[in-house]
Amino acid sequence: MKSIAILLVLLYAFFPKQASAQTDTASIAGTWQLISSKGSINNAVFDKDSSEVFMIKVLTTAMFFNTVYKKKSGRFDSAVQGTYLVAGNIYHETVMYSSVGDFPGHSFSYNYTVNGNILTISGESNGIKLIEQWKRIE
Repeated sequence: MKSIAILLVLLYAFFPKQASAQTDTASIAGTWQLISSKGSINNAVFDKDSSEVFMIKVLTTAMFFNTVYKKKSGRFDSAVQGTYLVAGNIYHETVMYSSVGDFPGHSFSYNYTVNGNILTISGESNGIKLIEQWKRIE
């Protein structure tokens, strides 16, 4: 009987937190197209916008998928996928697979806001500084 009571207390304690996290990820779930991405990776500066690349970020309620197509070359450039979660105004992603770099296994946390159909992700994490703006397309 004591075990059942402890189990019920644990279930009560953990399920509201999980439901809250799901609600948060559901608020940004969708398909996003890059407007602009500025920042640096270990002090190497980058500045991309939708005139140069066609970049899509798909957010399910638990997974993210990024693909990059370079307009000038007309070729696929890269893809990254992994898990993500949000808590408050923090967007946290963990890379599982990547066609470039040494990203698998690395996690990144940034601030995020949603204003209408614009998602902004900004901050610094693991040597990567960035400010990205995305437009919801689905």
